[in-house]
Amino acid sequence: MKTKSRNKQLYLIALLSLFLLITAVTIGYADPSGEKWAFQTIEHNNDGWLVAGGVTTLYDDGTGTTTYNYNSNGSTGSNTENFTYSITPNPDGSMTMTNIFSDRTQISRCVVSNNNKMIICDGTEDTNKQTLQINIKMDGSKTYTNADFIGDYYVIEYDYDSIGSDWPGHYVADSAIAITDGNGNVSQTHPGMVTGKLEMVRGLNLML
Repeated sequence: MKTKSRNKQLYLIALLSLFLLITAVTIGYADPSGEKWAFQTIEHNNDGWLVAGGVTTLYDDGTGTTTYNYNSNGSTGSNTENFTYSITPNPDGSMTMTNIFSDRTQISRCVVSNNNKMIICDGTEDTNKQTLQINIKMDGSKTYTNADFIGDYYVIEYDYDSIGSDWPGHYVADSAIAITDGNGNVSQTHPGMVTGKLEMVRGLNLML
């Protein structure tokens, strides 16, 4: 009986060790440090809405640089900021990322995709705002051109057209398949929900 009990204990220890090893490998594989990330953020707080898009580089030494364009409640602009960051893995497989800027600290709960090419972050750590950010890993060794933007892409959009010419005063939600030719041309036609009314929102031919 003692031998069986000891074998069972050894089996449990081995199983636990394997679990810890898999966890450690997974966390290491999902580490976003040392990479360049393109991001898009939508945020709502007491001051209104903020949307921003740009590129963030996370260096291996715990520092980072972010360059972005923004629309803060109708006020547009661009900025470049430096920051320091730390990453803490969570038991559920997510990670808590803390970015410290010169004038503020941002804390986000993030999840990295299995192939380490996408990060989704939310604002659940901050009760004063609601945030959603999507990050896509870039190839830091190259400069992207229209030739890289080719194929079929799924598009999803939500916006509020306050003073525009398309749907002034309306909220718009829509999705589409965008077809790009690698020469800067994009064509798409898609249905959308315009303040509760389903419409064919637009057919586009864009030159990037």
